[in-house]
Parts: sequence; C-alpha cells; structure tokens
Amino acid sequence: MHRRKGESLDLGDGNGIGRFNLTEGFHPGGSIIVSGTLKSNAKGFITNLEESSSKYYLHINADIDTKELVFSHKDDNKWASKFGFNDTTTNLTSLCPGGNFDLTIISLETGYKIQMNKTLCYFFNYRFNTLNIRNIRFAGNTCLYRLLMNHIIYDHLIM
Repeated sequence: MHRRKGESLDLGDGNGIGRFNLTEGFHPGGSIIVSGTLKSNAKGFITNLEESSSKYYLHINADIDTKELVFSHKDDNKWASKFGFNDTTTNLTSLCPGGNFDLTIISLETGYKIQMNKTLCYFFNYRFNTLNIRNIRFAGNTCLYRLLMNHIIYDHLIM
C-alpha cells in the first residue's frame, strides 16, 4: 500500500512492516532520519538496513521497557547474537509510549553513527560492504511520518 504525501504510515499493532527501497545503496557520507510517533501501547520498534530478508547489515531494536537499543546483524539467516556479537546501549529515557522519536543513522567510513532524539547512542562497525544495501525496513507499534535521506524527504514508504 502506498501512502499519500503528508500521510503517516501506521504500522498497526506491531506486526505491520514499512519498507523503503534504497536503489543506490547507503554509502559512507549518507544519512537517514526516521521520524515517528510511538503508540500508547508501544513496547518498541525495529529498523533494519538490509540486502534481503536473510542479510541485515544493521538491525536496531528499540526496547521501550528496558530503555535499550540493541544492535546486531544477520547473514544467511543467522543472527549475530548466536555468535556473541550483539551490542547494547542503555539510558534511552527519551523513548516513551505515545511520544515522538527521531532515529538518525549516519554512514561513515568504518561504520554507522546512531542517534536517538539527537543524542549520540552508538557507533556500529561495518560487518559487510554497504554498497549492497537495498532496503530500510521498519516494524513496531509506531506511525512513521517522515523519512529523510541525504537531506531529501521521501513520502513513498510502502507497506
């Protein structure tokens, strides 16, 4: 389903998925800002930079209850957590049900700089060549209202 310009993308009860095609990949020097509103019953949300459903270059899981962001990657349907490669940062006090969020991902030469609500959260080293990233995918109890990539606003998120 395509959304109309200015219309938020409601991901429903947490099972909905929003996806945006990155036809030219996500290169060093690029930036992505995802803006949305957490629903009142939100437990968290996920954001993935992916080549396919079996290969995630960056997986971010925002957990509202623990106030943590968990970072991982997946290759050939195997999660990095199975090999002890999950990274976690805490103290996300700015995330609360019913509140707004801005998740910023900046691609640098050696990894991703990740910010939540304009506060630096984490630096995640690249695990794969970023030229093959084809999608950014979202899921969770949220309504997304803006995707800003390399200073351009995109209104054609699909569900």
